Amino acid sequence: MHCTGRSWLANISRLLKVAFRSAKVRVDATFAERKATLILRTMRRRYNTLLACHLPYRQAGSLSYGTSQGEQAVKSSYRIGLLIALVGLIGLGAYPQQSAVAVPTPTPIVPVDTNMHDFMEGMFQAPYRRLKEALANEPKDNTAWKAIRSDLLILAEGSNLLALRKPEKDQAKWDELSVASKQAGELAFKAAKLKNFAETRKSYEAMLVHCNECHKVFDDGKHQLTP
Repeated sequence: MHCTGRSWLANISRLLKVAFRSAKVRVDATFAERKATLILRTMRRRYNTLLACHLPYRQAGSLSYGTSQGEQAVKSSYRIGLLIALVGLIGLGAYPQQSAVAVPTPTPIVPVDTNMHDFMEGMFQAPYRRLKEALANEPKDNTAWKAIRSDLLILAEGSNLLALRKPEKDQAKWDELSVASKQAGELAFKAAKLKNFAETRKSYEAMLVHCNECHKVFDDGKHQLTP
């Protein structure tokens, strides 16, 4: 390496340009740490080389860069360069946070503003009445099975919606029965997809048992359903 005042100053400047250039790149924390380590090690190696190059001038009694004043200037330049590089690397670590895309606050799911009676009647009554007739006997064609699958899916997903309409009391029991109804309805829906009438009917009746249990606890035993 050519040891002149201009060469070591250029070397330090080049290292600083690397640090600031890196600060403009979107990087993660691990990359920033590796970059910092690399820059600092490189600066230290070049600083040691500079001292070695200036040593002959000092031994020869040179009054320029080989003197203790010249060596002190090299140290001061190294320290200043190190400080600026660290400032640049701090900016590098903060940059991803500043440029990160803000995560929008999720909009809460709020049920339609209506009472429980209107919800039950609007969501469950019509599918239940159609299924009571459709599952009285084994369906004869694909059209009948398609209608059954549709109504079973409505009842199963409707049971999920009950979780948005918790009562003031016994919420744990409400959730338990809602989940049980959903699970039975889902089994009936899957059986209907396979056109397995026996399993469809069995799971459908199990779902009604959970519905009736819920009505006993939360509706004073009213609206008991029959398959």
